[in-house]
Amino acid sequence: MATPSLKAEYWKYLIPVYKQVLTETFGTEFETSQYERQKHRFMQQMSYIGTKNLKSLIYPLVLLRGVTVREITSQQITVYVLSYAYELTRAFHIAFGGRQKMMKPVCETGTVFNTGITLFDRALDSPENTETLKSIISYDYLLELISRKHQRKKDYSHFTEKPLVQVVIALVNEYFIRCHEFFEISKRVDVWEEHTESLLTLFLAAVKGIEYSFKTHVPVQETCAHVLERALAFSKILALDSFLSPDSDSDLFRQDVLDPILDLGKVFVIIDDIRDVPDDIQRGLWSYVILKGALNFNVQVLEDGKRRAESEILEDMLSTEAITQSLQDMFSFYTNSLETLEEFIPSRRVYPLRNLTEKILTYSMDLREEDER
Repeated sequence: MATPSLKAEYWKYLIPVYKQVLTETFGTEFETSQYERQKHRFMQQMSYIGTKNLKSLIYPLVLLRGVTVREITSQQITVYVLSYAYELTRAFHIAFGGRQKMMKPVCETGTVFNTGITLFDRALDSPENTETLKSIISYDYLLELISRKHQRKKDYSHFTEKPLVQVVIALVNEYFIRCHEFFEISKRVDVWEEHTESLLTLFLAAVKGIEYSFKTHVPVQETCAHVLERALAFSKILALDSFLSPDSDSDLFRQDVLDPILDLGKVFVIIDDIRDVPDDIQRGLWSYVILKGALNFNVQVLEDGKRRAESEILEDMLSTEAITQSLQDMFSFYTNSLETLEEFIPSRRVYPLRNLTEKILTYSMDLREEDER
């Protein structure tokens, strides 16, 4: 984690810049009673949805033999991780013509996926957990999950004694089982093949530890493409969860609809990367934003083959337009992706997706700013 002073310097710079771009894009008026009321209402709604899912959906799945609630909540699985995934899956399902009958199981499946992949990434932060995960979640194991050779269990201790890894395995297993249940009803082979290929790519890349660091990858456009490709799986898989269910419009499962979904995914990639600039610099990892600084503004992260001081890299980033341009890219992807979707889908069905994304973009920086204090 980056030092508190480095984060403080970054947020002091970021918040005014972010608010300026928000004002230019949405006409947002900050420091008004209306803004505060709307933010409070949105955060309350997300907190309610997240808490409900944590208690009724996630805890029953992961409270395994030998695993305690503390070992789950200590991994910073906030209610917002749970609520954003649920609501984003819901918005996709409405856009794709999904009906109310399947809404809850589809949204819960998206929530299980996001919780699992978040804990998966947290587990990989520990070298000890990484080696265990590599030995368990192999290509063969994933193929077994795809062919449904595993059933729900309450004890995963035969895999490992590490509680967090047991939780990850339980959630990955549960997610594949739920996807199977949709597939067995819908029989959408083309969606299933796209879905499983995306999941294999995502999990295997994570387990292999494919991270694009300052020392192992030079800042070229191919690096940027790879950084985006892995992260984009999040929105694509949530969309495919909806297409896999039997009540969504299968005619919309085509590339000209998936492409703007991927562009919308870039919005969530960039906003995360913008928030994580100090941490990514500290860890020596390329992100969309840091690559923007290197490629467009000649920000140097290495000197004589060694990593420069974190404060020096951040100072160079803040002296350029890298952050502002990344924000402009983010809002451009937001606008263009939703406008493209509305060429194929009625705007009333796209509205929940537009409304949710706008609220996440408007309020999430406020939330992170409070968390950092």
